[in-house]
Amino acid sequence: MRRAFALVLALTVAAVPAYAQYDRPPDEGGMTLSMGQPPIYKWFGGLILGANEMAENGQFVAYGDLGVSKDLFSPVTGAGMLSLEGYIGARADNLDGGFRGMFLIPFFTLGAGVDYNIRDERLDFVLRFFAPLRRGGIVGRGMQFRIDWIPAREQTLNLGVTVPLRQSLMGRTRPRDMDANIRSGDPRLVAYDPAEPALIEALGYVRETAHWVNRFTSPFIDQGGFTYDKAIANYTESVEEMKTHLAALDPLFPDGRSSEAEVRVYHQELTRAFSIAVSGEALLAGESTALGRELAGRAKVILLDEVIFPYNRLLGVKKKKDTVTGFGLDAARSFRTWLIDSSAVPADRHDAVMHVFQTLVGIVEEERRYSRDQWGDSRLVWIPLQYGLLPEQHDSQAELDAIIERALGRQFTEGNRVWYVVNHQFQWEVFQSIQRAEDYHVLWIHDIKWMNAAGDPDRISFAQMVGGYLTTLVRRVREYDETGKLPLYMIFFDQHYYEIFKSRRWMNLLEDPLRHEVDFPDDFAYMADSLATVQEELRRAVAESRLLQERAAEFGENWLANQIKVHVNITHPADHSFWENQVLPIFGWPDNVMRDHRKIAFYDITEEDPYKGMAIYSGMGIGEHYVGPTWEDRAIMVQGPAALDMKNAARQLLLNQGFPEDQIPHPLKPKPLAPDYDERVRAMMAENLGGARAMEMHSETGYLLKPINVLKAVLYSLAPRGAVVIVPDSLWNASFLASLLVGACMRGARVFIINPSKQNAPGQAFMTLSRAQELYARLIIFQDMMADEIAATGGLLKTGLYNTEVDVANLPGRMLETRRGYQENQFLREVFPVNPDVLTDYYARADEIVAGFGVEYEIEDPEPRRPKLHLKTHLVISAEALEAILGSPAFVELTLGYIEQRALDLQSRQEYRDVRELSDALREPALQLVSDVSENVPQEVQERMFAYFMVGSSNQDYRSMLMDGEVSLVVSGRASLNGLFDFLSLMGGSTWVNDLETLEELLPRHSRFKWRVSRAIKDSL
Repeated sequence: MRRAFALVLALTVAAVPAYAQYDRPPDEGGMTLSMGQPPIYKWFGGLILGANEMAENGQFVAYGDLGVSKDLFSPVTGAGMLSLEGYIGARADNLDGGFRGMFLIPFFTLGAGVDYNIRDERLDFVLRFFAPLRRGGIVGRGMQFRIDWIPAREQTLNLGVTVPLRQSLMGRTRPRDMDANIRSGDPRLVAYDPAEPALIEALGYVRETAHWVNRFTSPFIDQGGFTYDKAIANYTESVEEMKTHLAALDPLFPDGRSSEAEVRVYHQELTRAFSIAVSGEALLAGESTALGRELAGRAKVILLDEVIFPYNRLLGVKKKKDTVTGFGLDAARSFRTWLIDSSAVPADRHDAVMHVFQTLVGIVEEERRYSRDQWGDSRLVWIPLQYGLLPEQHDSQAELDAIIERALGRQFTEGNRVWYVVNHQFQWEVFQSIQRAEDYHVLWIHDIKWMNAAGDPDRISFAQMVGGYLTTLVRRVREYDETGKLPLYMIFFDQHYYEIFKSRRWMNLLEDPLRHEVDFPDDFAYMADSLATVQEELRRAVAESRLLQERAAEFGENWLANQIKVHVNITHPADHSFWENQVLPIFGWPDNVMRDHRKIAFYDITEEDPYKGMAIYSGMGIGEHYVGPTWEDRAIMVQGPAALDMKNAARQLLLNQGFPEDQIPHPLKPKPLAPDYDERVRAMMAENLGGARAMEMHSETGYLLKPINVLKAVLYSLAPRGAVVIVPDSLWNASFLASLLVGACMRGARVFIINPSKQNAPGQAFMTLSRAQELYARLIIFQDMMADEIAATGGLLKTGLYNTEVDVANLPGRMLETRRGYQENQFLREVFPVNPDVLTDYYARADEIVAGFGVEYEIEDPEPRRPKLHLKTHLVISAEALEAILGSPAFVELTLGYIEQRALDLQSRQEYRDVRELSDALREPALQLVSDVSENVPQEVQERMFAYFMVGSSNQDYRSMLMDGEVSLVVSGRASLNGLFDFLSLMGGSTWVNDLETLEELLPRHSRFKWRVSRAIKDSL
């Protein structure tokens, strides 16, 4: 027995890694810790306790075991693995042992196999159940509890534990807690029974209008049913209820009901309630006092900052106690403190005033419960910001920026430079970023393809791995005697995608570039030859570097190997000790289904100089898949203070993966800002009209915070009357996000949702296509049933499909398609009001620019396919901004200049044309446009101008909302014009669907079975 326990203890200790010196910089002998690649063969040990029931009265057994397993499929799926294990220990007072061969299915936490006992000389069937019991393992490190049942041995049951060996991060790569721990509490600090009928009436109106404000802000649009038709019928009934409510007459709404009217009456009656409470007077509906208005204003600020913003910050996050009462308790205390210390309220009216505030918090809690019941998920509850804001408080750039900052709890940064990156340019910019890095480089990506669609080695990946990393490494080693440093190259790569794209071959090379040989197919001998040449150059450069050899002699060969490599970190490794339900995990989701979907490259970002490094945010990975004639995607490059958050995010990723703080790679460690950091930013702003105002956001993988959700919800739910909201996406199926946009059009915003048609969708999985089709059907029904109500506010809701056969780089074809779209759709001409008098001359000049245009793609698709929409971009812009920009003569010149520069970009295939050249060439006409707007647009109109442009990896699906790691960069203000031309083209090139028949043609319904499956797993799509 003691021997068995000793064995388990030894195995557990062996699982703990011994670390080298990671606290020193590499050039001073320090080592860089990386996660490396997941092992193919996984060792484990454990302890088994039980009884052998074959002997009379049974015999107590205790074994220690040691085994090895190998996955038959991707380890992330947990679909099947083979395991061989041996055990040795004691049965009663005698030595006993044996062997097992098992087939395990981690996803179902079950396994079966055979057990051969040496002492009994018999082979029997064994069934196994295993579970971690708590997230991360019984005592951490991925330790699992298991039950082995051997029925042929008199129903023998053995209990045991299993601990992974030589897998030091198991049990540490996900958060232990799945839920945000919200404190509950009773916010009623005073007991007050109002005797004033007017106060009771006013609070009743507040409650009623608050309910409809909630319903109009995020109307529930995902009603279920046994069949598709029944679900649609239930949805239609809900829309009819909204329509009936809006048609109802009421003295409180003399001009009729609308979404905005509900908000205004809510604020009016809340102010009236505070006025009655503080004065004791029986005021009529709409009446208020000066002190009542002051109280209502303070109450709404506290409500937003201490109740609504803290709760909404958890959008997309599970909540252990889904309530605002704890927040409300703190808010009530704050309001009471202000009431006593800073207000002019008589002491004998304090309780009455507090009653109004407490009732207000109670109403918010009631509406939270309503939304939770409607959506069926605490992660999908958004408390309307309109409970604290009037429409005129969120209709300018400054106001919206401030609200976004309060909602997210972080700040925009000024003085950034941004460049827009289109399609194939991303691959080249990543390539150049590797070459430019002097201190460090991070590629944080979700795919690096080993094979292309034809099954051959991917040429783009080869170019990045060999021409990018290894060739640059040769150059940096040759410079080492002069510079005394090597850039630290790091890759962060989620295991799910690493397995799918068979990336181990590339990663093996990057981890050991001096020795590793890649086995290329015979038809790709040129790749093998090119690689061999670069590797020989690298070996020679290392051998000829005097300083490198001196340091290797001092610090050791392990140090040298640690320098001459790319540090590979396969993040979120398959870990079956993390489940939504721990005791019976088969009934919950494993964390392995949650992925890091971020796509980023950055280098040399530092606190010492805001303009040294750069970050690229994208929706693309590395591979041929992302170039050629049919991939429609975007990225954005940022230099400046906003990019500094990227370094912090990379450090946080490693901490989330189990890295100790002192073992974070040296370039990612935090440093104080340089003394002249802010001065450099101010100098840049002075030279560049302030530069770009931007904010970076990371939604962490799994159960952690999802700030991208919050930003989207703020912009969608506050977009004011006349604002234009354009949201294209390849996976439009999150009904909750669509509901916020439905609410926006009811307030008078003009909303455009764009999804690919079936033929133009990047993925053909029936689940995602079915969800998109159903969502579009509901939106079409809504825009038809509520057409009059939407039109009455000046709003618009349009559903577009990206349905084109024109290649992504066919500039003349795309221009013709766009022109035709604006000619055929009057609503486009109304929303984007270009002066018709200039269009004839504009078209003629544009045609002249692209005359004779031709393009050859670096990579042709192996099989013919239609262009694929993969955009993850947003544009939210005010009507005033659009009218001012499109009405300026300078806009026409800027647009023609843009077309000319894009033609040069697309035709410069032999030698890559840097994306900065387009920006440099358009600088003067862009400044002229800004100047024209400033001089010709009245100041009061300029103050209502705003624009937001967002690029990143986040889709409009529930997977991005609730599960995956995502990144987005939002640009505020003038710099949003970087994406304007792209959106104008996309709008003209889309097919606008106004009826279900057209939808069926372009995005067909699926069978009843497929529809049910799609709805059942919608959270994971």
